[in-house]
Amino acid sequence: MMPNNTEWNRELIQQVLPHEEVRILSLKPSKTGIPDKLIWLRSKFGDYTTKNIGSSLTCKYCNQDESINHLLIHCDFAYNVWRLAPFSSCIDSIGLLDLSTAWLSLCKLTCLPPVGIASGPLTPWILWSLWLARNNRVFNNKDTTPEEVITKATAAAQEWLKEQRREDTPMINPTKQRHPRPANSIKLHTDASWRADLRLAGLGWTLEKENQISSFTVYCHFVNSSLVAEGLALRETPTCCIAKGTRCVLCKSDSLQLIRALTEESPI
Repeated sequence: MMPNNTEWNRELIQQVLPHEEVRILSLKPSKTGIPDKLIWLRSKFGDYTTKNIGSSLTCKYCNQDESINHLLIHCDFAYNVWRLAPFSSCIDSIGLLDLSTAWLSLCKLTCLPPVGIASGPLTPWILWSLWLARNNRVFNNKDTTPEEVITKATAAAQEWLKEQRREDTPMINPTKQRHPRPANSIKLHTDASWRADLRLAGLGWTLEKENQISSFTVYCHFVNSSLVAEGLALRETPTCCIAKGTRCVLCKSDSLQLIRALTEESPI
């Protein structure tokens, strides 16, 4: 980063990581210096996805050829994890043919009552925790015990079920009421255009107050999607508003996906 601001030091990137320049510049840092954090984003359908591992890798636990089936059910490490799972019946994962064949039966397994996840599957979270343990060993050189894998999987399953129950709880008053516009506020409209082939976005916004409208436009390079462009257009406006002495703003955008992500914490 550049000294005393949040902009990328492009000259340094070209010196150290020239082959990653486009990918790095496509990351848009916070203008206020908020620390980075890792987030596993859901799709708009509420699903969590991962990428497959390669077929030419060697298992970091037993040095055999690594595959999805080996890593998640056939490796001795995975076998020990499945043996510790709090199901009502013991699982011999090595005896399973493959994951796709056993998937439905694994998801139907019942957990013991004290675990607190009888109404939902534990299997997906065991698989996810196995994957995290594998990556932690590969990239961080840190080992995870089978007991830790099961503990993390169980905790994740409980947290997921808790969130599902919260979403299923009917709202007492689902009708949203419109709040009156503050008298000293201005109306802000943002919009953006995006060229995928150039990774170039045009950002625009208007400020309306007392029937007076001011328009602003800027360009932004290394933008990965139209949604990112819409978000960047909205992100540009606070500095402009503060410069005009305005602290109360009514924001409007034609990107419903962006507005829902900001106001309802919906997945994008």
